[in-house]
Amino acid sequence: MKKQNIQRILRRACCAASIVAAISCDDYIDQFDIDYELSDTKNIEYTLVASDYATIATDETNQALALEKDPEGQTYVDALAAVQTNKCFSSMAPADEYLPAFIESKWPNASAGSTFTITYTNEKTTSEYLSYFSNLTDYTLTADDYESVWSSTVDASFLSPSTIDEIPDILASAFSDTETGTMVQVNYAYSATEPSIGGGSSSSETGEPTWTQLNFVNRATGSDWNFTNIGPIDLSDYIGETVNIGFRYASSSSAAATWEIKNFKLFATQYMDVLLFAEQTDGTYQKIVKSSGFTGAGNYVIAALGTDGNYYPFGRLSSDSYTYGYMYPSALTVTDGVITADDAADFIITIAASDNGYTIMNALGYYIYQSGSYNSFNLSSEITDDDSYGYEWEIENAGSDLFTITNVLKEKSIKLISYNGSFSYGSYSESTIETYTTYDNSLLGDEGDFEAYDIEIDAALTYVWTNTSSYGWKGSAYASSTNYAAESFLVSPAFELSSDTYTYPAFTADEAFRYASDADDELTIWISTDYNSLKSLNLKATSTSVTPNASAIYYFDGSTWEEYTNDDVLISVVQPSDYEQIGAEYIASPTTILPIYLASEFPYAESDAIAAVVYYSSSAGALSVAEFIYDGTAWSEYSNTTESLKFTFDGTEISANMSTYFSNSLLGDEGNMVAYDVLLSGGLSYVWTNTSSYGWKASAYLNSTYNQAESWLVTPAMKFTKAVAPYMTYQEAYRYCTSADDYLTVLVSTDFSGDVESATWEQLQVTGRGDGSDWTFYQIDNIDLSAYCGNASVVIAFRYTSDSTNAATWEIKNLEICELE
Repeated sequence: MKKQNIQRILRRACCAASIVAAISCDDYIDQFDIDYELSDTKNIEYTLVASDYATIATDETNQALALEKDPEGQTYVDALAAVQTNKCFSSMAPADEYLPAFIESKWPNASAGSTFTITYTNEKTTSEYLSYFSNLTDYTLTADDYESVWSSTVDASFLSPSTIDEIPDILASAFSDTETGTMVQVNYAYSATEPSIGGGSSSSETGEPTWTQLNFVNRATGSDWNFTNIGPIDLSDYIGETVNIGFRYASSSSAAATWEIKNFKLFATQYMDVLLFAEQTDGTYQKIVKSSGFTGAGNYVIAALGTDGNYYPFGRLSSDSYTYGYMYPSALTVTDGVITADDAADFIITIAASDNGYTIMNALGYYIYQSGSYNSFNLSSEITDDDSYGYEWEIENAGSDLFTITNVLKEKSIKLISYNGSFSYGSYSESTIETYTTYDNSLLGDEGDFEAYDIEIDAALTYVWTNTSSYGWKGSAYASSTNYAAESFLVSPAFELSSDTYTYPAFTADEAFRYASDADDELTIWISTDYNSLKSLNLKATSTSVTPNASAIYYFDGSTWEEYTNDDVLISVVQPSDYEQIGAEYIASPTTILPIYLASEFPYAESDAIAAVVYYSSSAGALSVAEFIYDGTAWSEYSNTTESLKFTFDGTEISANMSTYFSNSLLGDEGNMVAYDVLLSGGLSYVWTNTSSYGWKASAYLNSTYNQAESWLVTPAMKFTKAVAPYMTYQEAYRYCTSADDYLTVLVSTDFSGDVESATWEQLQVTGRGDGSDWTFYQIDNIDLSAYCGNASVVIAFRYTSDSTNAATWEIKNLEICELE
């Protein structure tokens, strides 16, 4: 209560008393020892409502503050106005600066010591790439466009594998006068099968190609979406022939599988990567089916598949008395991906972390290493100090369930090879392996000159096979919640297996499939020696309509059009078939529909993956883009966040008690951090890059060379004027560095103004780091920043340096700068 109110109440009481007792009111009041300055200490918890944002944005004090920050422009004034429009704060209009005036207006009688915890909405940091979509429009190919593609050679109103590359030329004609940065969703009709060109032919030319079925060496289980390498499939019987490999898809109205094929390789002589079998609690060894299954040091069995379908274990020379040589193992029994404890006993490999990778010890207690220029192996009971010996090995996933084990010093990888019908292990250089690898294509967003050959498909289907950037070639006859009958081949380019090049030819690929009734009958592999000569007369056109069945995003960089991709974000375009499936021409409820769509589109997404989805958002044909983030279980909209901030009134001003100064996962979000390159060499154009999977990532390794570099990654400035006990922590992973404390350092400055070299820096002590032997992220111990309390501008820098012997890869995520609770 105000002092005047107290006096008024007492005076009224006094006057009433004076009528009865005839006493002086003033004398009556003076008898009470009353402190007129009663305090009104508040402890408020309040959540802003929609109208509050308008109040904050139109407050005269706040408007004057915004203008003062940028008196010659409208940057901060516009940002404050956007608080009302967007009903949220932003990095240009922060809550801690504009909420004090609101609090003072709403609770004007608050006394010193009052606290206010305000919950509000804060704008998500806008991903830089989203700005590209600000000029997004759409374009549907016309009959004239298809005619220009095919000219007079064929009458086809669709694109095919041989003509899909014509889209940039079509866009160049349709958008002859456009600005750099223009983005277009192109809608078009597509068939994975080339159209028939007709014409006369001999009877022998008009027959169907002859196909011979091949046997899988290994298969996916069909119970999940894990890719499995199908093993090397022997082609020795076809040396001297020209062959095409065909993946035959067959379905019915009761069963229509989805089949995915990627990482197709053809070898003139087989050089196969290995499989890892990890020790289980019951003593058995279970095959690791994907990259995340390898967790580093431990006991394993290392084996590889031969073309005969047998598993050949690694680790023992042909005689236990030998200390060097190649390995010629006998087959090992593996049942449903499991090796029994008894069968594994002689081949247990102990993998231990080392400075630059791992050491490998066999079941006899001998370290396996390499020396000299030989491709064979050496054994030793102990690790010596001889720098010419390569005791350290790097273990990396090679796709699906395969792993590549490479000697760090010799840069040679362990491979199982076939020779004269027997199998042996050696360790070979990349150049040697490449010499004997005659075709190698991931097929991810690259058709690899494969093409679809439809034998028969239901009239309701437009195609069976389609090429995708995430799963390679994908075959399915399931559409609009219906299984359709189909038979279609995915056919490789022609391979001429000349006898002067191919000695023990084989091919391999990775597969994943689900929903098959009998995979061995429905999803099969075949070979043809006459396909290439007959295909031009027998490939069937699957569409004669201009109705689009495919959509893609293209981007104009100022000179050319190209399909838009982003290494750090999953880019997805809702396809015409997807709209058919939901029974609408647009998506009215993206937060409900799109998470379901993404779960189907990206079944193998990693936790913290970010996806941008382009979709029609209204019946008028308006295009929108929405960001979603995957938490490992489900997709959710990557949108504004709800935050809370505590303010205190000290009797003079209201200010924020900043409990959090910086908090960001940095996964696909730069967090307004800026990289400053001081030194780049060896062709480097940058060191730091932001990724959706690993956060900020720094590396000066380029062209197989450790390059000298120095680059700083700097946070936005933070106010520590009211700080009490601030601290910092983050997660990091690094490799290929002998001393992280010398090359990967963290510093702080209170006078940084945009030039890292002129600012004053103090190095912070970082503890809790890993040893750099693997890609495990480690939580850094809390770093005390209390020495910088009271400073109006504090920045943190992650300083990366490298030289010809150390060029680390450094990954940083989940950066938190907070007050101790």
